[in-house]
Amino acid sequence: MTNRNKAVVWVLAVFLLGALSGGSLVYLLMPPETSVADRGRDGRNRPSPKEAMDRLAKDLGLDAKQQEQVDKIFQETRRESHEAFKEIRAGMHNRLKQIMSPEQFGKFEKIMKDRRPPGGGDRGRSPGQPPR
Repeated sequence: MTNRNKAVVWVLAVFLLGALSGGSLVYLLMPPETSVADRGRDGRNRPSPKEAMDRLAKDLGLDAKQQEQVDKIFQETRRESHEAFKEIRAGMHNRLKQIMSPEQFGKFEKIMKDRRPPGGGDRGRSPGQPPR
């Protein structure tokens, strides 16, 4: 084997070892693939409410009492916005009923129901969290 061939073999060997070790590190260090249920509506991963609160507490330096108060405010606001949305949706349905025939409105309701995610539309709820 000539020196040139030996050099080519060494370059290829180093390249393959680098690719193999790099791929192994990526495999070992990357988080496991999450299920579709753990993804946001746009398909990106999202943290659970507890993980989000823990991160926020760490980033802001919140103590335990502040964390509890912030979490309570978030829960109340989520509940209030859910109730407000229900009222807005009811108003929209009443206005649509005024301009649509009963058949059209029935089709509209079916289309909207078919577009909801499985499980009744609790997109913001993480597994194990009680329904709202």
